[in-house]
Amino acid sequence: MIQSGGRRRKQTDAPEWTPEEEAFFDRFLRICEARGIGPWRLAQLLEASPGTVHPWFARRAMPGGKYMIRLPKILGVDGHWLLTGKGRP
Repeated sequence: MIQSGGRRRKQTDAPEWTPEEEAFFDRFLRICEARGIGPWRLAQLLEASPGTVHPWFARRAMPGGKYMIRLPKILGVDGHWLLTGKGRP
């Protein structure tokens, strides 16, 4: 199911992310923690609703394209690294 915040799994379904998606979440969560950015603050920075952002922190939804494009700048990391883990953060 696609929603405005990105790819979302039904809440009752156990997430079945690919290894690449799991690795993305690991990088995303690690950099957010290192920067002291939680769901509420990230929602403010992205000008998005907390309801859009919170599922990313719970690994229930992948950020959508319009947010993926903005995340690297907001988090201060290289976009290629954030998506693939290759290169330098």
